[in-house]
Amino acid sequence: MHKLEEAEMKKKVILVVDNNPVFLKLMSDFLEKKGHEVVTALDGLHALEILKTTKPDIVFIDLVMPNIRGSKICRIIRSKPEFDDVFLIVLSATALEEESEILFACNADAFIAKGPFKELSKHISHAIENFDKKNEDPAPKKIIGTDGVYSRQVTKELLTLLRHRDFVVNNMSEGIIEFTKNNKIIYLNKQALSILNVKEEEVLGGSFIDMFSSAIPKEIEENILSNYNKYLNEKITTYINNKYVVIDLIAVDVDKRKSYVAILKDITEQALADQAILESERKYRDLFENSSDIIQSIT
Repeated sequence: MHKLEEAEMKKKVILVVDNNPVFLKLMSDFLEKKGHEVVTALDGLHALEILKTTKPDIVFIDLVMPNIRGSKICRIIRSKPEFDDVFLIVLSATALEEESEILFACNADAFIAKGPFKELSKHISHAIENFDKKNEDPAPKKIIGTDGVYSRQVTKELLTLLRHRDFVVNNMSEGIIEFTKNNKIIYLNKQALSILNVKEEEVLGGSFIDMFSSAIPKEIEENILSNYNKYLNEKITTYINNKYVVIDLIAVDVDKRKSYVAILKDITEQALADQAILESERKYRDLFENSSDIIQSIT
């Protein structure tokens, strides 16, 4: 038997990440018929949980998903040495609308545009073949499966709005952290990463409470961990990572998506200035009191 044919027959562990249950079923049926073990995730957060206990050979991932975007999951996978051999395939309905530099920044091994599943399955089979010979003949960086698939102006406009929002939020002076009602971090802007001095790939999917365990009062922690509290609105002042930080905790309930947002404001300069004023006042008060004692002793 030819070496490549033997490789194709080898059972692979394949993770498919997509927020469309129907598409996940189609992918599972197709890949399982090929003899592979298939694990599915409905969003990026679920995918991160799976990756804690499973090392897939191949990952098929959509880019636009709720909670944590596919592009961020790609970066997390590429940042971990244990996933160096994972063959990463972006499988997206927005492949034609995404700007090429953003798409290829995912550092995937292949990029496939979603189209009719009959045609898509051929590209999937070809991508799996490329996995078996990736060290011999690396595939060029291009989008596969674009024949018969057309760019949609409305999708392009929505992606532009999303990038604009990201630019604005990432240039705010406040840190922004969003976490689910189950206490899992799903978003941090650049300022939040700077205040906390952490890397995004290290904390996405992690526990918000654990990150701020020394800062959040027990009653607020219990409030967050119990049933979703849409009236949550708390302000906490704490000292973290050598900084004085004010944390505003609020509940967000938009289009049935329930989460919490923490707004972090670095007040270190103000706090140190206030401390300096208090220290100066203490010194002058001590000096005045000592001077009064001296005067009284002389008289």
